[in-house]
Amino acid sequence: MILDIKIEIPESINDIKLWHWQKYMSIVKEDADVEFANRKALEIFYGIDGKHYTKLKVKDIDKIVSVLSDALREKPTLVTRFVLNDIEYGFIPDFDDMTFGEFVDLDKYSNIKDYHKLMSILFRPIINDSKGKYAIASYEGSNELLKDMPLGITLSATAFFLTIALQLTRGILKSSMVTEPILKQKQDLVLSGLGILQSTPLPMEAYLNLKM
Repeated sequence: MILDIKIEIPESINDIKLWHWQKYMSIVKEDADVEFANRKALEIFYGIDGKHYTKLKVKDIDKIVSVLSDALREKPTLVTRFVLNDIEYGFIPDFDDMTFGEFVDLDKYSNIKDYHKLMSILFRPIINDSKGKYAIASYEGSNELLKDMPLGITLSATAFFLTIALQLTRGILKSSMVTEPILKQKQDLVLSGLGILQSTPLPMEAYLNLKM
């Protein structure tokens, strides 16, 4: 029997939630076979129970995985404001005003599993907005709600932050805390489209192969 189900296919990278990507990358490792990777992709990104995988049409699996792969290959542009759960968040307006504690945490949360914590520093609720200029709330630690933020906004913000951090390191922050070679390596991974500070050396789309 062929399974007849309806799913929502993401049209862009911002239709994918951050926590979906975090969960997928924590389960599907570099040496995972294609079938296992596809099963987990359908389970995590589309909510299709693994036990239904063999009942899906081959052409439908190919289509679903292809669209997801295309979405994940997008190179998103920086978004400085977005709304999540009726709360408007703004990207940190001025890195010069960053506290020492925020800077230390930014470097600490460089793994995919901690990206919502990284976003908690870079994006905070807007508390004042005047003529296009806004102020954001003080940093109060991890905001678990940001696990639901769009993946594209997450990746573009991280890429932008790495660019700024590299410039700061080259210019005035040549310390042992964050070294230029490490930042340059991370920045190159982001800007070359290979992924964003991934815990595995391969980009996600490498796993989403259409060959069965």
